[in-house]
Amino acid sequence: MNMEFPDAVSAALSAVASQSAAAAAGGGAGGAARAASVARVARRYTSRVPEDKREIVRGLDVHLARRFYVEIDRDKQALFTELSGLQVEMQVFEYQEGGNNAFIHRLPGPVKVGNITLKHGLTSSNDFFKWCMEVATRQVTKKHVSILMYDTQRALVARWNFQNAYPVKWIGPQFNSTSTSIAIETLELAHSGLELG
Repeated sequence: MNMEFPDAVSAALSAVASQSAAAAAGGGAGGAARAASVARVARRYTSRVPEDKREIVRGLDVHLARRFYVEIDRDKQALFTELSGLQVEMQVFEYQEGGNNAFIHRLPGPVKVGNITLKHGLTSSNDFFKWCMEVATRQVTKKHVSILMYDTQRALVARWNFQNAYPVKWIGPQFNSTSTSIAIETLELAHSGLELG
């Protein structure tokens, strides 16, 4: 039997909040399993909401941040270990009205998007270093980059597209004779805009 709509929403919010807190506090080997349970809890409580109200709480589903792929010019790259820079910032323009010292108008200004930073296991091809060096010699090759996020069932959840991306920074691996970690290279990309695919 379906729960009453307000009670179902309240129960879902409470369950997701408590599960999220437990996952965040747990950490360690069991942290990922506890984090994965958040999505299951949200889906279970969403199923108790009346069908005509279900879309309102659909957004309670959460997803692990480790299931992602990167596409560069439609070629899917599965070897990236970390990605950051999904950021949009609205700059604020301040305007002081003459004769009024009580407040300052704060108006929306231009939108600023952040650079994308990718971390990748170093390979013998050195493709990213070569791409960066091409830009340094003014042979700018801009590419289409997409970030694809999947859920635990391997279904596509979200896609972010970046137009006209090109490298502005490359960082090589850090060496340590006692380390057993893989060699990681870092590539930072500038782009002309972010859109949800």
